[in-house]
Amino acid sequence: MKRKKLSISLALLLMLSIPLTGCDISDIDLSILGIDISKIDLALEGEIEQTINEYGEPEFRGILRNNDNTETSYAEINFTLYDKDGNEIGEAFDTTDHITFGRIWKFEAVTIKLDGEYDHYDFEIKAYN
Repeated sequence: MKRKKLSISLALLLMLSIPLTGCDISDIDLSILGIDISKIDLALEGEIEQTINEYGEPEFRGILRNNDNTETSYAEINFTLYDKDGNEIGEAFDTTDHITFGRIWKFEAVTIKLDGEYDHYDFEIKAYN
């Protein structure tokens, strides 16, 4: 019991230090602590809707479906925004938790940083159990 509490404490310490180190949770192998964090398959359904909010910033809406046989404990979609020359000028994101198998998540990614005129984007989906 004492070892399990120590493992959980160490895992929490690692997760809390992630923003300070600039890496994400997928960069850390928590299996050495006996903790299973596996990636989960989320699939985009339909098209991503792009709008401009009242501040002139892009927002992105869409639907992701959990196609895995397990429930997520955390999911995120991150958008990287580029100017017409291909320079990274901003980002937008949304997060959620607990998407059960076969269920959908209607995301709404809001811009958290924009330094210039937005032209195009790419995105990445991450989900873990």
